[in-house]
This record gives sequence, C-alpha cells and structure tokens, in this order.
Amino acid sequence: MKVKFSLMVAVAACVAFASCTSHDYSVTANFPDDSMSGSQVYLINYDNGDTLASAVIDSNIVVLKGVVEQPVMAALSINRSKKVLVLEPGNINVSVEGNISGTELNDKYGKFISDLRENIFAMRALAQDPELTEQQRDSIYDEINMTHENEMNSLYENNKNNPLGYLGFLALLEDKSVAEIESLIANAPVGYADYVRVNKSLNAAKNVEATAEGQKYVDFTIPVADGSEVNFRDYVGNGVPVLVDFWASWCGPCRRELPNIKAIKEKYGDKLAVLGVAVWDKPEDTEKAIAELEITWPQIINAQTIPTDIYGIKGIPHIMIIDADGTILSRGLQGEQLAKKVDEIMSR
Repeated sequence: MKVKFSLMVAVAACVAFASCTSHDYSVTANFPDDSMSGSQVYLINYDNGDTLASAVIDSNIVVLKGVVEQPVMAALSINRSKKVLVLEPGNINVSVEGNISGTELNDKYGKFISDLRENIFAMRALAQDPELTEQQRDSIYDEINMTHENEMNSLYENNKNNPLGYLGFLALLEDKSVAEIESLIANAPVGYADYVRVNKSLNAAKNVEATAEGQKYVDFTIPVADGSEVNFRDYVGNGVPVLVDFWASWCGPCRRELPNIKAIKEKYGDKLAVLGVAVWDKPEDTEKAIAELEITWPQIINAQTIPTDIYGIKGIPHIMIIDADGTILSRGLQGEQLAKKVDEIMSR
C-alpha cells in the first residue's frame, strides 16, 4: 500500500466562504509524555503552507493562540506529522492520535474522521484473512476505495458553505484524469479553481498523462552539495531497461518493497539497471538508510519534489520501468505485479 504524500485525511485548504468578525482561537495539543518538550510546532494554512502561528512544546503540551477572520482548513505541523483541523473561533483540542474537537466544525470533522477510520479499518482487517483468494482481497480493497470516495463526496456535498466541503472536494480530485478534474472544478462553487491545491492536483494529472506508459521519460536535474549537478538522463535511456524506485527513508512501504527490488536485480543482473530516487527526504537520512538497508544500486539523493512534480507522483514507493530507448513501460506496480511485469519485459 502506498504512502500518499497527501494522506487520506490530510487533504485540506484555506477557504473563504463568508465574512465574519474577528474572533480569538486557541489550539491545544497534548502529548503522552515530555519527550518532545522544546520542539517547535507550527500552525499552517493547508492550502498554501503559510505559517499562521507557532509555539514550543512545554513538557507535554503546546498552546497556540491568535485571531481568525474566517474558518480555514489548517494543520499542526510537528516534525513530519501533520494534524489537520478547522481553524475557527473557540478552543480547539488536538490529540496525538489526531482526534479533533472543541468547536462546531471540528466536532463535526472529528466524528466524520472517526467513523470513516472505523469503517475502513474494519474492512482492512477482513482483507488480512489468509484464506482469502487474491481476487477476494482485491475486491475488499476496491470496496475500501469506493467507500472513501463516497464518504468524501458526501462531505463535499453537505458542506459546500464551510471549509469541510473543500476538504471533501480535494479528496475527490485524487487519481482523477485531467478531464475529470476540469469537470469537477467547473461544477464546484465559485472560487474553488483559485486555490493552490486544486491547481496542483490539476497540474499533477496533466503531468501523469504526459508521462504515462508509452511516453518518453522527462529529464530532471538535481543540484549536489559540492556545486555539481546530477541528471536523470545519465541513468535512463542508455541502452538498458531501468527500474526506477522513487522512495524515502521514512517510508515504511518503501522499505518493505526493497527485498522485491533486490530479488529482481539479482535475477537479471546487468541486463536490468536499478536506480533509486530519494524524494521528500533529508539527505543525511537517505544516506543512513542506504547503508542500513544495504542498498547497492545508484541513487539520486535530495531530489525532493522535483521529480514527483514532473511525474505527478502523489504516493511512494512509486516504481517505473523505463525501456532502453527511454520509453516508459510501467508505472506504479509493486510486489508480485512488479515482478511479473519485469519478467514480461525481460522476456521480449
């Protein structure tokens, strides 16, 4: 299962639906112990990433205060973790598990997320039954995806006059084609087309279509700390098929996919090149993981969002197979499906 850069419930944006007078807010987050005491916490606008407030964790609690002109979707950013909430007047409470409460919209949002999680977790538990066939398991995952989409559509339809509607709308843009996204935008409330995340989703869909299977790869350049540069073209389209793994050190599914990649590499040796592209990660963390996981193939480090923007990648690991002439043969496969696809390509 992929780790999505925009997680299921972490898709939000700042939305102005109605004017209101200024009101004070406070956001209180509690932690189970004082291990994070002294860490900086940021309250950010989830649409454009602007910092709205910041504070330092004192022992096991942090409180951020300010004035909000109108309700907006926001998030507490703590290290790599983000706790999504509606920033509105009143006293808002956030738990380390991500439970939100304290004001009208946050109570509504908290219940929605709790119910959705409970439903989806129950279906995921069913999918773990070892007696299920692959087809039965895939059917459950299809049901999970459909349930998520239906619920987010309901959130959108029932809350078009407040930020929760925009939250649902953004989720509906996931994995849609350019035509589908343009249709959704055309039928959305006035102003939705102006938001950063909507435009990012549309641009990502355009980039996915431009780099779909059958298209030529798109080159990119990453600066190196010593002042030099590394180019994607140095590794692909040079006479040998290449398996390209977009990954990050902190990504559990990325780590779990590595044995499969190692097995593929061992099976085909020099007939198939393998390249890692570390995205959304600190270079020092990438280097540590490479050594720890005994990754032997070449790596492009500190690529951040450059390649993921170009290829419209929203979740990792994302694995591509690029042919010897630079044609993209496969995108997004993992596990057995990836191994089968490689076998198919290498047996041509």
